[in-house]
Amino acid sequence: SFRHDGIERTYDILVPETAQGVAMPLVLSFPGFTNSSEDQAVRSGLAARAPADGFVAVFPQGSDFEGTTPSYFNLETVDDPSLADDVGFTAEILDRVEADLCIDRSRIFVSGFSNGGMFAATLGCALNDRVAAVASVAGVHLLPDCRGRPMPIIITHGTADDVVPLSEGDVGSASADIIRYFGGNEAQIRMSAA
Repeated sequence: SFRHDGIERTYDILVPETAQGVAMPLVLSFPGFTNSSEDQAVRSGLAARAPADGFVAVFPQGSDFEGTTPSYFNLETVDDPSLADDVGFTAEILDRVEADLCIDRSRIFVSGFSNGGMFAATLGCALNDRVAAVASVAGVHLLPDCRGRPMPIIITHGTADDVVPLSEGDVGSASADIIRYFGGNEAQIRMSAA
């Protein structure tokens, strides 16, 4: 854990046993709205795969503004100082992990579920100089002004998803309704509806 942008932030990390000096791939995996990093480690299956396949798995916890909102990741759709700096938080995680471990910087991957999947796509734009590819499950949001190099992305989303509908026109209103239901603040609602 560490403080970032005035907020106490946490993440879980799994490091496989490898020979010293062997550069390892890294996978960041972001949980959905209100979910925990522990939930994501299990739901994604990455907690089991990391040791078996020899990659570092990192599960960041969304911001809950020290208990005042449900945990979430900022999609960078609105400019509001009350929203967490999750892109900066992720960059700091990468800085810390790269300083502590032998990471293959050409194989840093980002994945996420629901709000975490939307945020993974945001990182594909915002950190495209550090991220090799993105995988989003049950939620994707592409920044309209995404610049930089082309980013490989795989999106998995079911047509029967009634929480975050597949139709792009429905995602914003459905996400805003979910945030309202769980007691999110107005900035979170504006972020999700944008």
